[in-house]
Amino acid sequence: QPSTNSFTSLPYKDIDNFSLNSMFVRKILIDTDGNVWIGTEKGGVNHFNLYQKPFNYIVNEPNNPNSLSNNTINSIFSDGDSLWIGTAGGGLNLYNRKTGIFRRYIHQPGNPYSLSADYVTAITKTPDGTIWAGTWGSGLCRMLADGHFRTILPPIDNPETGYVNTFISSLLYYDGYLYIGTEGGLAIMDVKTETFVHLSRTTNALARISEIGALLRDSKNNLWLATRTGLFTFPLNVLNLPHDADCPVNRISVYKHIPLDEANSLPGNYITSVMEDREGRMWIGTYGDGLVKGEQNNTGDLVFRRYTTRDGLSNNVIYTILQDHDDNIWVSTDYGLSRINPDNDKIESFFTNDGLLSNQFYWSASYISESGELFFGSINGLSHFYPSNFPIYPIEPKASLTSLRVFNAEISQGVKRFGKVILEKPLYKTDEISLSYKDNAFSIEFSALDYFQPQKTRYAYRLEGVDKDWVEVSSDKRIATYTNLKGGSYTFRVRASRSDGTWGQNDTILILTIRPPFWQTGWFLTLLVLCLLAITYIYSRYHSKRLLLENERLERMVNIRTQKIKEQNEYMQHQAEILKEANENLKIKSKLIEGQKRELEAKNK
Repeated sequence: QPSTNSFTSLPYKDIDNFSLNSMFVRKILIDTDGNVWIGTEKGGVNHFNLYQKPFNYIVNEPNNPNSLSNNTINSIFSDGDSLWIGTAGGGLNLYNRKTGIFRRYIHQPGNPYSLSADYVTAITKTPDGTIWAGTWGSGLCRMLADGHFRTILPPIDNPETGYVNTFISSLLYYDGYLYIGTEGGLAIMDVKTETFVHLSRTTNALARISEIGALLRDSKNNLWLATRTGLFTFPLNVLNLPHDADCPVNRISVYKHIPLDEANSLPGNYITSVMEDREGRMWIGTYGDGLVKGEQNNTGDLVFRRYTTRDGLSNNVIYTILQDHDDNIWVSTDYGLSRINPDNDKIESFFTNDGLLSNQFYWSASYISESGELFFGSINGLSHFYPSNFPIYPIEPKASLTSLRVFNAEISQGVKRFGKVILEKPLYKTDEISLSYKDNAFSIEFSALDYFQPQKTRYAYRLEGVDKDWVEVSSDKRIATYTNLKGGSYTFRVRASRSDGTWGQNDTILILTIRPPFWQTGWFLTLLVLCLLAITYIYSRYHSKRLLLENERLERMVNIRTQKIKEQNEYMQHQAEILKEANENLKIKSKLIEGQKRELEAKNK
């Protein structure tokens, strides 16, 4: 490093799969993505990335007594330069990180002062400096000042001391007492007297809780018990130690899976781990049902949020949970290691190709030191690292369009469909394409040229005008499919994420035009409108002319009828005049007859 004038050696180690595979380096090349390619003599090409996560590890080296005794790690405890490592079959290891010296403590048959078993499942230290080791099947071991051990066997099914046994999963020290989680339940031991507290099976609900996998004392002085039948918690002050340790049922809160209340209960009852973060949130690990975050609402009840592989978690079997000094949550699983940002729920997972020793971690095997170093035990050894030393990958990956398929048939450069060439040049160099309305089922494939960690790259795509939101997909589902699009112009956008899950803004854009059928084109619609206008005009003219002719016919008929009526009126008027004249003549004749009648009457007198 030029800034410090220091060198870092990359040695060849025969037993180390992560070291150079040859001592004879002939060529070194660093590409623009930070990949370092090292050509060797008879060893082929070695590769690593400058932004690789700095995972360190401790493993068993065959035939080397100054190494870890066994690679399957059960428990971890860090005490300054001393690192205590409990293994499954190799006993207890003390590693002096300053001198690089290992000291192994194993079970020696016939020696009562040796470790009681080689399966060390829990390690803790009490304020007086004493190291305590819990074993699987052989009780509790107290390390003496001379390096020997004293074995303490919790009573088994003793009515006076409660139902506990020698299969220990976890140890927790608080206020003079050692709380011991076992397969049989909870045991509480006075550290000074090494005597166990009475847990009555008849009055104490605690005595009926078994199969404890992890213990936690939270910031409110509650004790949490992670078991295979649910999560239990109660305030420690109810125990009233040492006088009696009765804990009534109504003081124990139980969190379980409730099938009829999925939204407000745990997703499963097999709880492997529990951790409280600095914000007071509870993080709960399950066996097969993912990770759960519990936050208290206004009424004090826990509201749960679940994380699974669908959210980016490496696996749904959770073993241990830690919070680093930057408040990120780290989870070891049955396949990989995951980091969760609790503020935005972003998850990044790590595997062997990131530098981990193994993808399969182990029960209870994790620890965070005061300096912020994280330790995780696996079936292949111990991985340890400082999260703050993780380099930020500066390369912003850009997605490239790699394939266009129509009805699942790949479209190559120069291929015609319905008389038109779709791709005049390769798709990754194409800015715009045009498809017929008959191509109503097509797919666009994409990829980012990221050789660092391509399996971690996520993609988001969106067809503006069709997709309301961005569609996120993983590295193994790099394809967007659309069907039955209406004719018109669309903008397809795709972007790629960095390996840590942050999104770049360097979108790849493709303008997509769907040619509509001729009856939906502008010219056809214009012609149709003109035809409708012409028909309307012709019909209007025809209708107007018919109205005019009809009016003329009606006018003629009216005139004829009027003339007839006039003639009839004149005839009737003439007849009336004749009748009037005849009437007047009759009146005259009547008067003459009347006169003649009177003359005759006068003569006859």
